[in-house]
Amino acid sequence: MLFYTHTLSNKAMRHTIESTRFLSTASVFIRSLSNTVKEVSSLRQSPQADLQLTAATSPTAGIAVNDLWAAHAAKRDWAVKGANLYCRNGEVVLLLGDDGSGKTRLLTAIGEQMLCPVARAKSTIYARGSVSVGGLDTPKWDRMQR
Repeated sequence: MLFYTHTLSNKAMRHTIESTRFLSTASVFIRSLSNTVKEVSSLRQSPQADLQLTAATSPTAGIAVNDLWAAHAAKRDWAVKGANLYCRNGEVVLLLGDDGSGKTRLLTAIGEQMLCPVARAKSTIYARGSVSVGGLDTPKWDRMQR
């Protein structure tokens, strides 16, 4: 019985330590997001801000994904079919699903739409759909500022 209790305590401690590691990573990520929001706010208020672009964006709009279809570049197999997702500014979204259900491909597709990597670095093929951040579609972003 003592061995069993010790094993449970050991597992509980290990999970607690792993959770603590995750929290520190999450806090760094949240701090980075906070700094980004502050930077965007200051850029929007600068005299050099593109007034048309600034007027089109909304600080509360967050990220919106509409009818996104994406496939693996190597496998050419659909991983994301008609995904719709909306995350308001400040919200945290948790994606749950079985192995191979397209969670990572969805996030990769969103990231590649936002960052626009060079062609040879892309791992996703898009068929249709849109990604917008702050109410502005990512294709309208200035490619040089990404």
